[in-house]
Amino acid sequence: MALADRLAKPISRVSPQRPAMDTWLDSLTPEDREAVDAALRDRGWASKHLLRELQAEGAPSIAESTFDKWRRDHVAR
Repeated sequence: MALADRLAKPISRVSPQRPAMDTWLDSLTPEDREAVDAALRDRGWASKHLLRELQAEGAPSIAESTFDKWRRDHVAR
């Protein structure tokens, strides 16, 4: 297919993907989710240490900076 033909058919806007951490949270028991939510709000937990603990329990492997941003967004909800 020629470039002109491909460009004549725009690709619709892609909706943003749901964060992997949100999907993981949904897989937890209510008790575990409550504990994770409390830890996310507890500023005594450094993000890098909390991320390491959560990943040891099956949380997705994401960058610390991504986790920190997600944590701030999650707490703000």
